[in-house]
Amino acid sequence: MYTFFDAHCDTASKIYDRKEGLFKNSGHIDIERLKKYGSPAQIFALYLKKEYLANAFENTEKILGNFEKELEINKNYIRKAVSAEDIKENMKNGLCSAVMSIEGGEALEGKTENLEHFYNRGVRLITLTWNYKNELGIGAANDDGTGLTAFGKEIVEKMQKKGMLVDVSHLNEKGFWDVTEIMKKPFVASHSNAKALCGHCRNLTDEQIKRISEGKGFIGINIYPPFVKENGKCTMTDVLKMTEYMLNKAGENCVGIGCDFDGIGTSPMDMTDVLSLEKFFAELEKEFGKEMAEKIAYKNFLSVFEDVCG
Repeated sequence: MYTFFDAHCDTASKIYDRKEGLFKNSGHIDIERLKKYGSPAQIFALYLKKEYLANAFENTEKILGNFEKELEINKNYIRKAVSAEDIKENMKNGLCSAVMSIEGGEALEGKTENLEHFYNRGVRLITLTWNYKNELGIGAANDDGTGLTAFGKEIVEKMQKKGMLVDVSHLNEKGFWDVTEIMKKPFVASHSNAKALCGHCRNLTDEQIKRISEGKGFIGINIYPPFVKENGKCTMTDVLKMTEYMLNKAGENCVGIGCDFDGIGTSPMDMTDVLSLEKFFAELEKEFGKEMAEKIAYKNFLSVFEDVCG
């Protein structure tokens, strides 16, 4: 059984909205299922529904506070991690790792001090935008041709200095290239696919994939069917094809998983929750060998995380 380090899920926000627990719930991910993989690491995104955006900082705090309570309740199974060293220590002790992220810069409410606040609360990755325009930039789904704002550029620079992962998933293309002009460290597309195989606006062009790879960054394969196949219907075989394409374009050290569990309305018919990854990793091993399967499952992302966050 492989362990893994997945770059994106929305479980923290889902259990808050549904008033469910982290150990067992009705979503795609819970501790009961995670433990079947030994000591996996998972990025848990703090995502705000549209109705929460008016008080974005406060509502992000509420979701984070609720999740921290769940971590305390389940501390015999899972611990927060802010560094690769934390993840490795948790692995030694048979514990899952929870790494906190923010999906959408609205949570900062245009204040640099809020970046410091969330860093001190354990956030180590920020997805700059979701689909909407915010104080940092604009998402690809509502692309108006503008790039990062002055505040957005300031935040990217500060994140780089602090050792936080800058995430360009959802960001429009002009914003993406603005990020590249600032970054000297690796950056990531935590849950994005290749536009050449599926032309959705959320996916990356070959030029973007190449730039992330050249910067020694990371791309997490998203299993959401509309991002995998043009007709919006797919199976694990299609996700494997997307993975193979990304490996060919980005190289063997750049690609991993960012499944988007608990953030997607539909999934591949044979990848219905986190337990499906067992078969996915087995298929990766069959196709690419054990060493490559381990890189995709967790080693590539752990390496980039360590490089940036320590």
